[in-house]
Parts: sequence; structure tokens; C-alpha cells
Amino acid sequence: MALVCGQCYTPHTVAEAARRGGGTLQTAGISTPLCSNACYQKLGALLGAGTKRSSEEPPPVKGERVTPLIELYESVKPRLATYGNGVTLAPSTLMIGEPPRPAGLGVFATRRFAAGEPITEFTGFLISHATGMAMTRDERSHVRALFSFTNALDGKRFPNGRVIANPLTDLVGMGIGAYSNDARNSPFTNNAKFDWADDEQTTNALNSGRFEVARNGRRVLFLRAIDDIEPGDEVFVGYGDDYWTNDEERQSRLRRWW
Repeated sequence: MALVCGQCYTPHTVAEAARRGGGTLQTAGISTPLCSNACYQKLGALLGAGTKRSSEEPPPVKGERVTPLIELYESVKPRLATYGNGVTLAPSTLMIGEPPRPAGLGVFATRRFAAGEPITEFTGFLISHATGMAMTRDERSHVRALFSFTNALDGKRFPNGRVIANPLTDLVGMGIGAYSNDARNSPFTNNAKFDWADDEQTTNALNSGRFEVARNGRRVLFLRAIDDIEPGDEVFVGYGDDYWTNDEERQSRLRRWW
């Protein structure tokens, strides 16, 4: 049975966790799987002390998760910015082609987001994992897995399935995480990552391997800042190595798709 580490968020089986010195951490009646002794020690210390860092502890490095390690849907969802309220859409600062032109639309901050803070939701139409895998690389730039190997969100469509004809006008008041670009192979640096938060039912179900139960709960997929983002900055997020492989190689190697 594969679980997901509550510290490093990588999947593992109970046997694999044991080989890496891991186990489970019991907090408030919830069993959190941990894949290594290092993860066990770090998560246990953070949960014991809350989210406050000691004065002796060095500041977080870029990319380190600095918000509470266990966050629920109810605490994340209300904090997410929407188009027109914290984030906006505009031509990306990434340039492609010859002569150079913007690489489509990009997400820009209209307020400050501190490192570790949730930014905006990745909204879209629910599709199967197989459908997402069949898409070309360009099509997958607006697709992200919701539950691994099960289903995903197509960010070019509304939750009801209707195609988004004009994002600049149609998405006001909604999460626009699907329109954030990857800064890989450019002069810029990614300042956000994909993340998710579940309600308690989903969290408990996933930790016990009951995936069907988990999908009956609530999950929000969103962008989280990994560096301080100032007003006017474009939000860049990594799509993952799999996105950058060609489709033939991706299919033949059967790599994990996020």
C-alpha cells in the first residue's frame, strides 16, 4: 500500500518507509506516514513547536516549505487570491519565437506573497488521468493531476466543461493558477510550486490508503510561493521534468505524471 510522506510529500510503501528509517507519527488522533528518520525528526519537532522557528535556527532556504506542514482545505481555500483580487492576467514576460513575442498569458501578483504563502487556485474541468496523458506537451501546460494516476484538471475549461474563450474577461473572480508559466530554459527563476490541501476526511482516507473515500472529500489544488513575490512580479511555477521530455520518450519510459 503506497502512502504519501507528511514531510517530503513523496509516495512510498510501508516497507519502503521502514527501510529508510521511517514510520508513522501520531498527532491528535491522526496517523501521518513519514518516509525517513530525518523526516520523522523534522516533522515531529515542527508539530511539537508549532510553526514558530527558534532564534538559533537558520532562516528557510529558497523553496523550503515554511507554512504549517499539515494544512486543511478549510484553512487554505479562503486565503487564495482570485483574478482581480491579488492576482491578474497579462502577457507573460517570457519571450519565445523570432521575432520574440510573449509566451501567452501569465499570472502576475497585485499584492505581496511571502514565501510559503498560498497564491491562487488551479481551477479547471475534471478529466481522467488517461486523457491527460494523451495530450501533447503544449496542451498539458494547462493540465495538472488532482489525484495521481486517477484524474486531473484541464485549466483551459471551466469546471462545467465549457471552453474558456477569453481568459482576460471570463476568469474574473476565479483562481488562475493554470495560466502560470514555467521559467525553465529562460532568464527567470520559478518562484512558486504546485501544492494541495484536503479536508480532514480526505487526509485521513489518504493516510490509510482508502483512495475511493478520499475522492469523495474535498481537495484544492493551488500555487504556493517558494520565494517572496512582490506586486508586479510574474508568478512562475515548475511543470516538472516530465513535461520537458518529448512525448515519445515520456510514453516509453512510463514516468510518473503530475
